[in-house]
Amino acid sequence: MLLDVYGHFIIEVNCLSENHSNILYKCLSSDESLKQNEMYKHVNISGSHIKIELQSNTCEDIRYKAKNIYDYLHFFFKTIETFT
Repeated sequence: MLLDVYGHFIIEVNCLSENHSNILYKCLSSDESLKQNEMYKHVNISGSHIKIELQSNTCEDIRYKAKNIYDYLHFFFKTIETFT
């Protein structure tokens, strides 16, 4: 996790495989609730590594967005664990 002075917060995720990172990327990019609530600014994927960029002017908003993304990731990985 990285936070810079411009209000950007990066969550870095190392998936078990490139396949898992592709599935996670597709889930994040197609989730209408995340889009409507502007939970993230960008998602970048490179192999099994994903970077999720959050942006806000307030620490409270960054915390809120980060918690929601972490909850989303927790659910995603629990689901993957269940079906593999």
